[in-house]
Amino acid sequence: MDTTTPVPSRLFSQSEANSLVPTLQLSFATISEMRSGVEELLADLASGDPTRIAGILRGEEPVPPGEEPRIEKLQSLIVELGEAVESVVAQGVIIQELDPGMVDFPSLFDGRVVLLSWQYGEHAVEYFHELDDGFESRAPLPDAHPVLH
Repeated sequence: MDTTTPVPSRLFSQSEANSLVPTLQLSFATISEMRSGVEELLADLASGDPTRIAGILRGEEPVPPGEEPRIEKLQSLIVELGEAVESVVAQGVIIQELDPGMVDFPSLFDGRVVLLSWQYGEHAVEYFHELDDGFESRAPLPDAHPVLH
């Protein structure tokens, strides 16, 4: 039985990962705003009963009179949020968490596949962790230098 980990379809160098950081910063800022909008609308529309909104969104319950514009806005935000997440994933990265924006980049390090790791707000990709370890196990890359600002 082969127990080797399959090689991801795309491997990033640290430089390639760092070149995506500005785009990822913008993407996660946008995703955060969209999530806040969705959460606010859900809380407001649910009136204490979140299952009610789920039924409305699935078309199982009627939209209450006068709520059509807010339901349409919620549906639109949900679609936009999905598209924003898909555009990040399409770059070949692995999203670990949307909030606060944790991303892994498959990479080759010392002859093995590892995950370079970046979190929203960091200026550069300077950490990595093993495939089987979580984000909390990340360690500094040997050649990473702190960004002075």
